Amino acid sequence: MQRGRLLGFGKFGRVFELLHGNDIVMVGKYSERNKYMDAEIEMHSKLQHPNIVAFIKSYHYGSTSLMCLEYCPNGTLMTIAQREPKVKEVMFYLRQLRDALVYVHSMNIIHRDVKLSNLLLKGTVVKLADFGLSAYGPTAEGYIGTEVYMAPEIIQRQTYNFLIDVWALGVCGYALLHDGKSPFEVPDDDELQVGRYYIQNIMLPDDVLPALKPCFLRVDSRPNIHELQL
Repeated sequence: MQRGRLLGFGKFGRVFELLHGNDIVMVGKYSERNKYMDAEIEMHSKLQHPNIVAFIKSYHYGSTSLMCLEYCPNGTLMTIAQREPKVKEVMFYLRQLRDALVYVHSMNIIHRDVKLSNLLLKGTVVKLADFGLSAYGPTAEGYIGTEVYMAPEIIQRQTYNFLIDVWALGVCGYALLHDGKSPFEVPDDDELQVGRYYIQNIMLPDDVLPALKPCFLRVDSRPNIHELQL
């Protein structure tokens, strides 16, 4: 098996094609071996669901860890967002995300980084990826995730629970219909601060789909993923 081209990189590692001859058989996430990578491998290796990127195996080479994962060749939901999908198609993808989160939450895991770029596509099947920021529930703490997808309770540095992933699903649904943009991305000289203010005060645009509005309720009224009707 040979390493192919670089598919992506971030703070926690680099992802490459893994080839057998000229065929891509899986992808490999290479990272410095540390407690965070060990925790991600331990967590992801337990998950088996049609809407979760499949964990295949892992290796350790000195100070480097390699996690081998299912290859999803059809881009991400960000790709879908940029071609102006209709509401029916968006709901088709969101139901798959809901199914993935029902399973993840049943495994006592809070994903903490649900976003379009972490939702891969294999054909038309959505595959939730990247458990590098995930935590075991029922509660967690920490200013962790991608800010425009964060629930108010994270922004306010409160203890939070599985409901932050429900909020993020709502953001994904809006973004799918708006060229990948979150409802909390607003034009301003200090866009980040204004975006945080909009999240904390749940100031939503008028065109949020009715089915997604429960995702944006305050935490004491927000439905859990099992209750969410899509």
